[in-house]
Amino acid sequence: MWNWWHTLLPDGQVKLLALIGASIAFVVGLLQYRKTQRWKRAEWVAQEMKDFFADASVKTALQLLDWGSRRAELFPGRAEPEERFVKVRDDDLAKALADHSDRPGGFTPTEAALRDLFDYFLDRLERINSFVEAGLVSLGDVRPYLDYWAGHVVSARKGDPKVDRLVQLRRY
Repeated sequence: MWNWWHTLLPDGQVKLLALIGASIAFVVGLLQYRKTQRWKRAEWVAQEMKDFFADASVKTALQLLDWGSRRAELFPGRAEPEERFVKVRDDDLAKALADHSDRPGGFTPTEAALRDLFDYFLDRLERINSFVEAGLVSLGDVRPYLDYWAGHVVSARKGDPKVDRLVQLRRY
């Protein structure tokens, strides 16, 4: 099997060994490059998600999704603390996220503030989705960060009075 090796001149043997060595170095370098790229992508996703969860409006939206009743800062520009915060119940949020056609009389200022809050929250989620759509990151990269929240919204069943807000968010 190795008889062909002996038929090569010493110069040919050296060139063949150099070619094999260069190929091995190339493959090792390529594997290292890919590993480094995966690591950089993971760091980038972690930073994006850290920024996402640090955003005060995102925090408020997530708290409202997680709790059936919660005191939330909906009017941060108001001077008095008692005017900035509003107690939001499941039904309040469900009503705020209703379709315009279901609310011919319009929305109260609190409901409008809730709609603005969730518009912003969904815009931030859409930004993350655009990274996935562009192929910069995969769904698997962001899943660990968003799985809990997505699971909440997806598993909510219509008719369960404790999760109307989540059912309505899916429609919104």
